[in-house]
Amino acid sequence: MDDKKLDNLLHEMKDDYEKLPEYTSTDNVMKSIVNQKRKISRGKIIPGLAIIAGLLLFMLISLPYVNDFDQADNDTNYLEMYYLKQKEEFREILGIESVDSFNVINQADVILEHYGSTTNPKEIEQAKADIDGLFTTPRQIMKEIVKENNPVKEETLEKLFINMRDLGYNLSDYWRNLLADYKITIDQQKLIIDTQDQPENYTGPEEIAEFLVMLKEQGFLVANSTDGRNDAMYLEMNYEWLVDNIENWNGHEGFRDYLGMLGNQVDSYIPGVGNRHGIPWTEFDEILLDLEKLLESYPKDREFLVHYTSIYSTMNKYLNDYLAGGVDTLSLAGEKHLDNAAQKELKRFVENHEESRFHAIVKDAVNKYENESDWVRERGIFHVDYGVLSILFDEHFREISFENIELVNRWPMSQFTFEQFHNYEAEKSQVFLEKLSAFEILSLYMYAHDNRDADLYSTLYSKESEWREEDKEKLMNVSEQEELEYYWREIINRSTHVIREVKDNENKVNYILLENPVSPVEVTASIQLVKEDGIWKVLDRTIE
Repeated sequence: MDDKKLDNLLHEMKDDYEKLPEYTSTDNVMKSIVNQKRKISRGKIIPGLAIIAGLLLFMLISLPYVNDFDQADNDTNYLEMYYLKQKEEFREILGIESVDSFNVINQADVILEHYGSTTNPKEIEQAKADIDGLFTTPRQIMKEIVKENNPVKEETLEKLFINMRDLGYNLSDYWRNLLADYKITIDQQKLIIDTQDQPENYTGPEEIAEFLVMLKEQGFLVANSTDGRNDAMYLEMNYEWLVDNIENWNGHEGFRDYLGMLGNQVDSYIPGVGNRHGIPWTEFDEILLDLEKLLESYPKDREFLVHYTSIYSTMNKYLNDYLAGGVDTLSLAGEKHLDNAAQKELKRFVENHEESRFHAIVKDAVNKYENESDWVRERGIFHVDYGVLSILFDEHFREISFENIELVNRWPMSQFTFEQFHNYEAEKSQVFLEKLSAFEILSLYMYAHDNRDADLYSTLYSKESEWREEDKEKLMNVSEQEELEYYWREIINRSTHVIREVKDNENKVNYILLENPVSPVEVTASIQLVKEDGIWKVLDRTIE
């Protein structure tokens, strides 16, 4: 029998199978065979054997269709049925009434829509794996970590952290609705907080008691604001649960130690003034120094910490509230003038912590308080951008100090460039350039390029620069209607910070433009200037 005839035969047999009643099972088929056997005469043994052989062949063909969910002829709905089964198991594990409002449901819909009614085995397995991932709980992931008893892998930590973060968002919404349904009072909230470590002792509504048990199992806890901004309780990760359950942190001790700090010292939800640990602002310096030590001790963990925690923005809030002398820098409520105790606290830091990367920041604030504001709080003094911290703690810029980092928030970069451009254009004297700083020359150089002033632009290059003649010729040969090869204004618009790197006894300086300096740092351009006959000139440039 050729392949074509065999295919036709199998197809006909499958058609016959599909005509069977919906709930026909293999057990019923076999019972039917046994009952019919008694009625078969000797003269029909051979045909009977043929029938049995055919039925066996039929069963081999039909087995794939009679597995999970007894899907039979509903195989095109297999993934949807699998999804519903996993969803229900997920709901039962959490012990809540419904998960229909959870984000994972929308994500599962995307998976079902993508794979549709596929019957491709590989696609089905991939879809099942994706669905399993959505309906996995933190406790299930933690069990796998404990079971392996090996150093925890970064991808496993990532999976656990993302899982807890996403589930926490969904559970928080459910929790708020639960509190509203039962009209939980302030006193009842206190009972929840006090008994959540032993939820079996909670004497309130049974549904809330069961929810507290689930939170404890899944690594969450109930927190309450102590800053007076709101009375509502909310959910957060139980960092002690993470630290206590994962025994082998080999290679990720920095992440472990940061989680430990979050449990009793650092508040990432309400950092700074009003933190839930009740730590006064005069001890924020210890928090900053401990965080600095952690980042210095575990450089390999920095990127992971930056990517999956808010370590820099948390550190930034503690720093700004400290520089403001114990005032919440988001609201600036309180006295405008720093009292003597606050002044002494900041000066003490400057005196005692010269080796700290925060030293230059606090020293700059003290100098501005003393020389510019008479110790009156001004936002410009204590509004340190968190991107500055990410640069200070980046290994690529280890030698860069605070005073050499600036925000890029205007075009041209220097506020004096417009006037200087017109004056230099009128005078065309190199003597005029002697008065300008390296930063002002850099800003003038960029502005002249974008204004297509080839003659003026070329005079800002060093005699040793390989770009001098080439760039001048390009500017001279491009018409007003043609686009330039690049525009410094566009590069500046993409950049958020510029750092100044001084070399060779301050006769050479590099300016490096950065785009959103959160690990990994992205460089948009770098320009090198040298001092030539007492005037800063551009030696080299690199545009990424």
